[in-house]
Amino acid sequence: MVLKNAATGRSKTDLPALYDELGAKIRAQESQGRTQEKYGNFLSPLVESCLPEEVLVAWERSRNHSFTETKESRTLEQLMNFLRQEVKGEEMVYLARTGFASNQSSRRKELHNDHIKQSESTTASALVSLQTPGKRIHNCIFCDKSHPSVKCFSARKMTLAAKQKLLLKKGACFSCLKKAGHLSKFCNVKNQLNCSHCNNRHFDIMCDKNNESKCVPKPENSLSNCSKSETIFLQTLCVLIRYQGQQEFIRVVMGSASQSSYISEKIVTQLKASPLRTETVIHALFGGKETKPTYHEVFPVEVSNLNRTFSCSFEVLSEKMICGFIPRIENKQILNELKRKKIDFTDSFRNEREINLLIGADVLGKLLTGNTVRLNSCRNETGLDCIWKGLI
Repeated sequence: MVLKNAATGRSKTDLPALYDELGAKIRAQESQGRTQEKYGNFLSPLVESCLPEEVLVAWERSRNHSFTETKESRTLEQLMNFLRQEVKGEEMVYLARTGFASNQSSRRKELHNDHIKQSESTTASALVSLQTPGKRIHNCIFCDKSHPSVKCFSARKMTLAAKQKLLLKKGACFSCLKKAGHLSKFCNVKNQLNCSHCNNRHFDIMCDKNNESKCVPKPENSLSNCSKSETIFLQTLCVLIRYQGQQEFIRVVMGSASQSSYISEKIVTQLKASPLRTETVIHALFGGKETKPTYHEVFPVEVSNLNRTFSCSFEVLSEKMICGFIPRIENKQILNELKRKKIDFTDSFRNEREINLLIGADVLGKLLTGNTVRLNSCRNETGLDCIWKGLI
């Protein structure tokens, strides 16, 4: 971890920008479960190391006058409250000195916005990693965010005509993607470019062949003939779960989109399991929404197939309810075809209905054997037993 003092190399300290930057980093830490309650004592001295000398002196003076000498006199929350008051004071002084000078005020807002438009980082080292003095940030010409234009995710979803129209509107060059005041044919950077798709003199993101390949229709993937009467079967099976002599038959769903595996609190209670530790998790939901930090207990479990010929041990996180109702295969034609091929599909003859275990990507890759049997739909095989996925 490299700590950079905010006063080093700065001709004048921009305290509002520094406060906004620290606040953004702290919120990013909290989104990863590193709350002030747990890591405040660790983060507080790191934040202090970012402050200029004059601010540190004012902080010590304010702390001695306002707080009693207890172990709670140096909390991160109190330090951020102090910085907020300092920012308010500096802004009041600025307004008193400049009055209503519109040019200076607008210039100050532009500088302030340049500082806060930095890429979000969620590591502890980035909390105190400040921008190198004098380094210019080039915002994306397409979305105005702080990343290179050639790596813009939003631009990759746009057509070439839409990107060219946007560049014309902003007066930017088609080749270097900058507001350089010249046309593409007069661009000095153009001769240094080489598209990986067509070998022409432009960035890959401005290639028309790349856009055409993305727009090629694929009739085999069309869903226009789908009807509501069809049933989508997820990857489910029944297993035997054990913990220190206790065992239960449960129904499992495989979810490769989940980074962790989860077990219902109902089964934890039945197994009388004791947690190894507690973890804080933020769940990313469909649509880009995120939940608040949630605490989950971690349990060690052993899972085996019903014949007990294969077993594996891994850690799972507790959850009150895994998911809603997931239908099982009851189509006699499919079950008879599986029977003719001597395939035992465990999720077809157990009475369990509720899903009590989610096996995520952290474990699923170790279980899949790679064996696939082609029927009217597709059946995959794991070490535990057969799982089914398909459209009926």
